[in-house]
Amino acid sequence: MQFLCQNLQHSSFLYNAKLIQTAVAIIFNNDEIVLIKRKVNARDPHSGQIAFPGGKVEKDENTLQAAIRETYEEIGVSLDESHHLGRMDRNYQAYYIKNKNLKIAAHIFQIDGQLQCRANTNEVDRIMRLPLNQISLSNMDIKKYKNKSVHIFARSVERQQYLSDVVMKGFLYQQFPYYKLEKQVFYGLSWLVLCDVLQKLKMHQDVVDYTFQNYHYGFENDTRKEQFFDDWFKKSRLNQFMYN
Repeated sequence: MQFLCQNLQHSSFLYNAKLIQTAVAIIFNNDEIVLIKRKVNARDPHSGQIAFPGGKVEKDENTLQAAIRETYEEIGVSLDESHHLGRMDRNYQAYYIKNKNLKIAAHIFQIDGQLQCRANTNEVDRIMRLPLNQISLSNMDIKKYKNKSVHIFARSVERQQYLSDVVMKGFLYQQFPYYKLEKQVFYGLSWLVLCDVLQKLKMHQDVVDYTFQNYHYGFENDTRKEQFFDDWFKKSRLNQFMYN
């Protein structure tokens, strides 16, 4: 963990009303990482997914304070700054709503000894553990969505129409790698953040390489691909799985 500390940032972002900011807590406990399976919620496009404890940054707090508060609210674990190793050196970004970006700060904590967790059943389906030494390439696989399945990312009629227009411009499919954990699928931005952490730890490089090499978007041709990303990402609309 000392090596990891040397490769983290030691600052926090303050609340910014112009952004939708969230903070997550990556908690190392006895060489395991603490995860949650989010409760299914029709209004949440990420519901039911495996993720880190975390949530929105509120007024008068920074991202570190938000990660600590949200962790206590979701899994009943009392973190403090003495557990804090640092923040990942990139600010992750995902889609959210029109003309607003979702910025995610990933803070890393270490707690030794027995950790008592209590799931907030309003937000968390269950608490999960991922032992670092058991991560294996044999648990990786790839999911491929055809063009119509991209609509799972749209939460409004306006955005569904926007995506339909984009799909008609040559977007054929999306494939993403995922990790099989306790018969569940661990994928998406949370998994990408974890791969960044593993890379900093110099662990499981085969899993990291497999992940980043197998995210793929299929298009009719290179011209359609270039137009798609120009329209999709430069408008700051649906920046799923992308960094800034």
